[in-house]
Amino acid sequence: MAALATFKKIAENNQAWLAARRAGEAPSEYPMPHDIYEAHRLTMKSISSEVGIFDEQGRIFLTKRPSIEENPDELYPGQWHIPGTRHIARETNDEALQRLIDDEIGVAIEARLTDHKEYPIDEHNKLSLISLLYVARITSNAIDIDGNRQWFNVRNLPDLIL
Repeated sequence: MAALATFKKIAENNQAWLAARRAGEAPSEYPMPHDIYEAHRLTMKSISSEVGIFDEQGRIFLTKRPSIEENPDELYPGQWHIPGTRHIARETNDEALQRLIDDEIGVAIEARLTDHKEYPIDEHNKLSLISLLYVARITSNAIDIDGNRQWFNVRNLPDLIL
């Protein structure tokens, strides 16, 4: 009974959060405790979308993950990565991609799906992560750059990259 109540609450939270996102209301955080979210995430096949963005010089756009001070639950603090996100229950691939673009890139891009892979998370429980990889090309001045958002030459990537 407790498990059913938890999963019902997770489904309600997911729907409320997605509805708020679609209405243009950006909630400050995901509406469930991190430990419950992680337990929920590990009970199913997870899907993530990542987008490799390249500029006219062939450089790749990377963002820096939050520090421990910014997010105590961050698994890879301060590491550079291509923009990506995990899908939320009942979220379509297009909706997840648009949320990713809005949250991490901030400018309109046209990304095309180029590849997908399935990675085992826990072979004993047959859990896996499906990763969708998109690629986009834009001009370098289209994205605001700061200490957490940078263009990198693909031959000279930062040491901390995920």
